[in-house]
Amino acid sequence: MERLILSLCFVFLLLNFVSAEYPEPGKCLFSLSIDAECEGDYSNSMWTAENIEWPLGNEGWEISPNPDDSHYVLFDNLIEPGNPGFDNKWHYDPIINGKNYIFTTCRSTTQLILCSRKVPFFGIYNLVISSSLIVLIYLVLFLKKRSRGVKTE
Repeated sequence: MERLILSLCFVFLLLNFVSAEYPEPGKCLFSLSIDAECEGDYSNSMWTAENIEWPLGNEGWEISPNPDDSHYVLFDNLIEPGNPGFDNKWHYDPIINGKNYIFTTCRSTTQLILCSRKVPFFGIYNLVISSSLIVLIYLVLFLKKRSRGVKTE
């Protein structure tokens, strides 16, 4: 019994030493603007990265070189000069799909978006014609039932 307890304590201590505790990652704040008018088939949309909120425990370190962990990235303000979150400090940034998430996604960018076209498919005339056809079909079905002698309630 003592061996089991000692073994469990050893495993618990080993797991605590092996698993690194990472701080909470930052949050990217951005604004979005989309041109209301479509020139041709496309409209400009612009994401402007305004800041990265770094939580307590992830305020950043000015150490060099890399703190020997690929989860920490130097947020160099030469890369994104308008974003105050790029503060020339090392921050924890989780790796998602093989890339440091905040570092690669919290960037200002402009993209072209395909404009939706208004298709004049269902206007007031189409509504009147469709309603008339539905009434006509039900009228024909009703008259067929009546001519066969089937009672309708």
